[in-house]
Amino acid sequence: DAHIVGFAHRHDFHMLSSYIGEEISVSCPRYWDLQLIAANRMTEDTGQEVSSLPGLKSCCSFFFNNQKDSNSWSLSKEEQCSNWNERPLRPSQLEYAGLDAAVLLVLLAEIARI
Repeated sequence: DAHIVGFAHRHDFHMLSSYIGEEISVSCPRYWDLQLIAANRMTEDTGQEVSSLPGLKSCCSFFFNNQKDSNSWSLSKEEQCSNWNERPLRPSQLEYAGLDAAVLLVLLAEIARI
């Protein structure tokens, strides 16, 4: 069975539902919300409850940055609040959207690896 991986995808499902004219259930076990999975793992790893659900940038920083390594990696969210209704989308917006989606698979692999 295939799974759908998303990050805080409730809003995305709402938008898709309105687009296709059919309600998409967010409670299906095939939908994995990496925000919730990462928050649980972060709580386990640190022994501290997270006060609020972490964003994608925070999760990537937590799981991708090796404390022993001086190099750090940060997910740019620069295009997040840009105008997504304007067409055509700018190349930087397309790159942002692609990276935002692709990084989920890398994040899932990293969470599973640790």
